[in-house]
Amino acid sequence: MEMSGKMWVMAIAVGALLVVSLVQAVELIGLTSSVEGLNTGGITTTKQAAPKSSSSSGDTLQKSIQNLPGMVGGC
Repeated sequence: MEMSGKMWVMAIAVGALLVVSLVQAVELIGLTSSVEGLNTGGITTTKQAAPKSSSSSGDTLQKSIQNLPGMVGGC
């Protein structure tokens, strides 16, 4: 039984998707292990407060942010 051209293209596409999914699985395993290293105290970060702006555009920005749920139809 001979495969037609469409079947070859389909087989190559499925093979390529399989290879991509295997590569992503390996990368995910590596990412998971690096995140576990962070949870065990591998890296510490400090949080700094953002400087406050005294400009009038800062005031309008804060008002816009407060009204944002209403602007985008949020609850």
